[in-house]
Amino acid sequence: MKIYSKRDTEIIFPNSYGYFTSGGWEYVIEDPLTPRPWVNVISNGKYGLLITQRGGGFSWMEDAVISRITRWYPEVLEDRWGKFLYLLDRKKKKFFSLTYEPIREGFTFYQVRHAPGYSIISGSKEGFSWSIYYFVPLEDNLEVWYLLLENRSSSPRDISLFTFFEWCLGNGVDTHWEYQRTFIETDWDGKERLLLARKRTLTEPHLEIPLSCFLTSSPPPSSYEGDKECFLGRGTLEEPESLLKGVLSRRVGKWGYPAGIIEVRMEIRPGERKEILFLLGMEEERDKISSYRNQQRVAFEWKRLRDFWREFLSRSWVETPDSAFNIMNNIWLKYQTIAGRIWGRTGFYQSSGAFGFRDQLQDSLLFLTLEPEFTRRQIVLHAKHQFRKGFTYHWWHESISRGPVKKIGDDYLWIPFVLCEYLKETEDWAWVTGERIPFVDGGEGTLLEHALLSIERALKFRGKRGLPLIGEGDWNDGMNRMEGGESVWLGEFLIYILKNFSYVMDRLGMNSRRYRREAERLSHLIKSRHWDGGWFRRAYLEDGTPVGSQECEEGMIFLNPQSWAIISGILQGNETGSLLEAVRRYLYTPSGPRLLFPPYTRVNPRIGYLTRYAPGVRENGGVYTHAAAWWVMALCILGKREEAFRIYSSLLPIHRAENPEIYLVEPYVTSG
Repeated sequence: MKIYSKRDTEIIFPNSYGYFTSGGWEYVIEDPLTPRPWVNVISNGKYGLLITQRGGGFSWMEDAVISRITRWYPEVLEDRWGKFLYLLDRKKKKFFSLTYEPIREGFTFYQVRHAPGYSIISGSKEGFSWSIYYFVPLEDNLEVWYLLLENRSSSPRDISLFTFFEWCLGNGVDTHWEYQRTFIETDWDGKERLLLARKRTLTEPHLEIPLSCFLTSSPPPSSYEGDKECFLGRGTLEEPESLLKGVLSRRVGKWGYPAGIIEVRMEIRPGERKEILFLLGMEEERDKISSYRNQQRVAFEWKRLRDFWREFLSRSWVETPDSAFNIMNNIWLKYQTIAGRIWGRTGFYQSSGAFGFRDQLQDSLLFLTLEPEFTRRQIVLHAKHQFRKGFTYHWWHESISRGPVKKIGDDYLWIPFVLCEYLKETEDWAWVTGERIPFVDGGEGTLLEHALLSIERALKFRGKRGLPLIGEGDWNDGMNRMEGGESVWLGEFLIYILKNFSYVMDRLGMNSRRYRREAERLSHLIKSRHWDGGWFRRAYLEDGTPVGSQECEEGMIFLNPQSWAIISGILQGNETGSLLEAVRRYLYTPSGPRLLFPPYTRVNPRIGYLTRYAPGVRENGGVYTHAAAWWVMALCILGKREEAFRIYSSLLPIHRAENPEIYLVEPYVTSG
């Protein structure tokens, strides 16, 4: 490990804030004042942390919302909530933060490196240089801040290092903090030199998982503080009274404002380099703390972590003449999907912690080229959240086994969809009829039975036009007021599933004729009755009013029914001419195809909340990456390779961030 203080010789896709290096494996930020927080999500599947380029962010255990370890709020314009380190020069009686927040000023050098599995924040100021390595070991429920600190002045320095963050230890979105904090107590274990924090179970235990955590260091803490009020006094995070005085009150217990503050005091000679470890984690890991106080153990775990991500992500690899394509597809899209969406289920803009029924099932398809067993586990997990009548949770928090049960038209169909893709890749036929998986409301069935139940439900719940019922939304949750209405897109999606599942049934020796006939019948129905003259309609209200039609002043054309008409095989080859022309004319933008056009400017309570968004935002006509990727698939099916690549490239954050003052967010993360 080294202290970073020079610009890399290899610089890939630079902009005014940073660049890729190390073959694309690291993104380096040289200016902390990025237009929006540029973050890294780090998780081992259970324990995780989110960290921004300014030192903001939070930690969690298993669920980023209901079992959040540290307090945090997504204040996009300020990014003031985080876990910070201060350095106090006792002789000079001056202090500063080693991350940009919370003191912000006076750095002679500042640099952040985000990479799969770790982040490094480096800086220099007041005669010191440092690098802080943040990571979560592959198997343990804790995080490591490994600080490498060097005295580059000509004088010995008597210093103290102080941590600061606020404990949450439960539901991270409950803003009634004056109530929440009364359930938390801090304590000091003098023998093990640990600051402890525990939360007692609330009267509403279904809302969170109360946590018990520790904070410590190596060298061991010389002092501690469990109360934010004692640390700040009448000061602020920029000028805490405890640092002005150079002493902590050592207050722990109940009734305070629980915070994680420990002090490490030391002398550092001119030219000397010190290695200091800070450890934050679950109290259940106390027996491992002594080993993590050993720098050799930490170096070993650091190497394991880096080797894991490099090997795991490299199991499928593409090389093309386009470096942006290679970097995103080989490294960052995979990492974002695994760490951010499947394991962490969180980000700066939408910290959920919950499993989305359709979302994480689709995400798990990524594992088919890396480790198919992970896809299999995801299928089983979601099947366990299906009811005996075929419907499912829309999303749920696993640790408290709770979530909303909605009449969503498509959720349950993602079981057979992902199962088919898994079987195409693995041919794991025995598993489909062997393992028995419970239903939420009792009983159990094989995965084949779970999948058949989903398909049969979709075939049963159709409207008078023969299309599947939308319920409280199909793929587009914003169409949540159309219950009783029917979905053209959902019909196309069902056709695709019926065709693919027929193949599965054939391989299992089952009669697939009925499903093939249903697919043909539904294809003919959509093609003959729901074509709008230039494109396919999106849906119908219960009274028959079309949505996504030339009859509509707003929401005239939607992208998804055009994509899936091609993906499902309803239209082929020369039949797609006017559809392609319409999508190009109305939906294409320099940043990819819109979800719909024109966006809604007036609230339509018969459609749903998508009409309440600002025009062009999210489901109301935004460039929704998920839907845009389906259009790229459709173009590939039609053999329109150059157009598909051009559209795909327009979505890549590397290209969009060439002008970060317009795109604003990370060049290495695909936005929703």
